[in-house]
Amino acid sequence: MVGLMKQYGYTQKELAAEVGVTEATMSRYINNSRTPKGTVIAAIAYKLHTSTDYLLGVRTVAEKKADDLYEELIRPPGSCCPDIA
Repeated sequence: MVGLMKQYGYTQKELAAEVGVTEATMSRYINNSRTPKGTVIAAIAYKLHTSTDYLLGVRTVAEKKADDLYEELIRPPGSCCPDIA
């Protein structure tokens, strides 16, 4: 989130004011010591031109498939079936 704030020119105080929370509350969101309500997450995502999923760390199905494919490609030869003894 900090990277997006820098990219779009927001200080912690400015973003907090834009989404209607205190600077201290925004600090807690940034430090993952507090989770914002859905409406606040949506407002932050809107201001930072991103998705709520991105802010929450949710990976898309495509990202999961890409990770699985990568793991399959780097698996050493002969280790295709680790559950088979």
